[in-house]
Amino acid sequence: MIEWYSGKVVKRGGGVRRRPAIVVSLLTLPLYHFTTFCLLTLSLYHFTTLPLSCASSPGITAVPILQIPIGSRAAGIAGAFTGVADDAFAMYYNPAGLSLLNSQESTAQYIKGLADTAMEFAGYVHPLSFPGISERGHASVAASVLFSQNGKIEINRTNADGSLRDSRTVSAGSDLVGSLGYAEKMGDVDLFGTRFSLHGGFAGKYIQTSLVQTYNASAAALDAGLLLNSRQKGLRFGASVLNMGKPVRFIEKADPLPLMLKAGASYLHQIGRGQNLRLVLQGDYFYYEKQTEVAGGFEYSYGYEREATVAIRAGYRGLNDVAGLSFGFGVQYEMIQMDYAWSLSRDLSDMHLVTLTYRIGAIPESKRGYRLEYRLKSPSRSLEEPTLRKPPRRTKPQAPGKKGKTSPLVPGWD
Repeated sequence: MIEWYSGKVVKRGGGVRRRPAIVVSLLTLPLYHFTTFCLLTLSLYHFTTLPLSCASSPGITAVPILQIPIGSRAAGIAGAFTGVADDAFAMYYNPAGLSLLNSQESTAQYIKGLADTAMEFAGYVHPLSFPGISERGHASVAASVLFSQNGKIEINRTNADGSLRDSRTVSAGSDLVGSLGYAEKMGDVDLFGTRFSLHGGFAGKYIQTSLVQTYNASAAALDAGLLLNSRQKGLRFGASVLNMGKPVRFIEKADPLPLMLKAGASYLHQIGRGQNLRLVLQGDYFYYEKQTEVAGGFEYSYGYEREATVAIRAGYRGLNDVAGLSFGFGVQYEMIQMDYAWSLSRDLSDMHLVTLTYRIGAIPESKRGYRLEYRLKSPSRSLEEPTLRKPPRRTKPQAPGKKGKTSPLVPGWD
């Protein structure tokens, strides 16, 4: 059985307590939040992709940068990050994970690929202290920019007789992706005796792409995700739908965006003092390519609070033609973290990723979470102001036979 705890409260005798839990079966749980989320997502996708029936044949998608694993930490575990999603790169794997961050996070990344191809990324996450749409707290907003250069090509023009007219080198193409994301906690779920917090999030993308400095196109896309997190058991389960949007059209032919469905899980286990091991597993489905990928890996970290923490990562991605091995490492000291990842595909092409992250301004858990006992009688008061009562008035002892003021039996508001 699964128990869903609603955010409503009732007052009894001047106090505040939770409404009794609503007990539902495993089959009816999605009808409350998960099915609503899926229906909304599919409706938005259907609305934004009506022309796709006349688009290119399956297997041909535009903007390949959207399929490349980004984030050194995520790339080090073969991109199996949907069930982890606890840094600024969550927006590209599972936007719901943004609500797990309790401090402001700025990150920058450089990716070196084949020949003269390169990618740059910059992102920022800002946790919020207001209760959010569902009034469960842990709300966060994020913004990022992803830019790629696809190398250079040489263009030769000939005369009518076949002789060389001129030659010039131009950019093969470039892609720019700007994103805005939002996530928050949606509630608590008891799943087979384990308490999970349910998080939801979405991200909007604006995509601009160009070919040989001549043809340009743009598109908009939407990502959405859900995440179940259990601190007690170290378990996380995530699912996301990425790149829902209209096709990209350069001249006449339109190519759809790479629509992806991801589901993943992670397990964090403390194997010793200051030592943690995280195991990850993920499955991806590429809608238009009709391909399935499976990725898995691990992350081992060693370190103590206020000391340097070192992490080692490795992973493997299979069941497709571009699968391969990946590994990486990271070092964190106080607010600064540096990560590196290297991945190798079956065609022996490799990719290097370097990421630098800076964290500042942690928000206390008491302000991130929505605490029901902070709800006040007057809606005009702040949600974070406790409902305290005034202490009893103290009076001086009166002489026998004289009347004076006495303390009220029950203290309260004036």
